[in-house]
Amino acid sequence: MNNNPAKNGGPRSSCWTLARVREMNLQLEGRCQAQGCAWFGVFDIDKLIEQLGPDYELPENAPGTSCGLCGSGPIKFQLASLHQDVSGASP
Repeated sequence: MNNNPAKNGGPRSSCWTLARVREMNLQLEGRCQAQGCAWFGVFDIDKLIEQLGPDYELPENAPGTSCGLCGSGPIKFQLASLHQDVSGASP
């Protein structure tokens, strides 16, 4: 059985796979869509690849999830660029 919701009639796919997110050095973030909720989180791409496989297509919203802070709103995914410090400076 395919566990990819985008291929099983679930939420619409964003056309991004977990492998592509990692290859492009992007960060997967999630934000609660409930009005007044400020929950925001960053997902571990390597852990998701271990659990779901590299070809897993990201849906636009996290299927079957609710916010851990407010308990209601759906979680919407977004991708962000990871920047490397090229100056050589230590954090």
